[in-house]
Amino acid sequence: MFSGNTPIVPLAARGHPDGAVEVRALQRIMNGCELCRPWRIMIRSLAVRSLLALWLCAVAASQGKAAVFQLNSPGDITGATNIDFDGYSNLTAANNLIPGISFSRDDGQSVFIYNWTAIGRSTISPDNVLGTLAGPSESTWSSQLNVFLDVPVYEFGAYFGNDQTLRTFPPTDFFRMRLSAYDPLGQCLGSVDLMANHNTAVDQFIGIGSDSPISRLRFENLSASGAASKYYCVTVDNLTFAPRNSSSSVPEPSLSALLGLGLLVHVLLQSQRVFQNTARGSA
Repeated sequence: MFSGNTPIVPLAARGHPDGAVEVRALQRIMNGCELCRPWRIMIRSLAVRSLLALWLCAVAASQGKAAVFQLNSPGDITGATNIDFDGYSNLTAANNLIPGISFSRDDGQSVFIYNWTAIGRSTISPDNVLGTLAGPSESTWSSQLNVFLDVPVYEFGAYFGNDQTLRTFPPTDFFRMRLSAYDPLGQCLGSVDLMANHNTAVDQFIGIGSDSPISRLRFENLSASGAASKYYCVTVDNLTFAPRNSSSSVPEPSLSALLGLGLLVHVLLQSQRVFQNTARGSA
């Protein structure tokens, strides 16, 4: 090997007692070799490119994760559609009754509209509610209710109830309501929980919003341990939902993310310029 016109004579061949010195000498020569500089710069440039690609993937993944937030009242949803289930006869099957929205139970049985005031109970908008109680030919109830929307929304809420404490049932069997939201691909975007106030009225509002479209929702009566309720059906009223609300902000890239991207691009461009200039000088 040559550096300029000076031949490299192995130090060991000259009787040098320490072979490590020979290795260090060769490394110094390689580091000072003008022909090696473009390759070193190119390797660094490739490393920067790889780092930039990994960083962009990480940013895309973090930005792609949907954010959900809890809504505390129907007033949090502007320009909303409201379904109160009134005007229908008691025990009307509601699975596919209302255009644009459908309902189901996990066990495949019908979801009915009930006249809640006829049995001496109150609701936010008398008289009817939607529930997963037993029906004319259904002998069981369900502690889950699924809601499907033909057109995705970004905010959804409803009043729930029927969470009274009965002496014949464990007092913590229906401890809280959970509302979960799903995107058009069936991926869960997140959920919100609300403690039950333990009365027969349908009088508590639970709502969820997301920066990603919502196509399906799921109500679940949960016990204090988080397990599904064994003794209480889902009862809801005044379903309220809307497309994107002006208050629903879409996350934007953070300042640190933008600065990081700018720094990486700057280093990449600088490395490429140095490589090109060194390659011209070596030609």
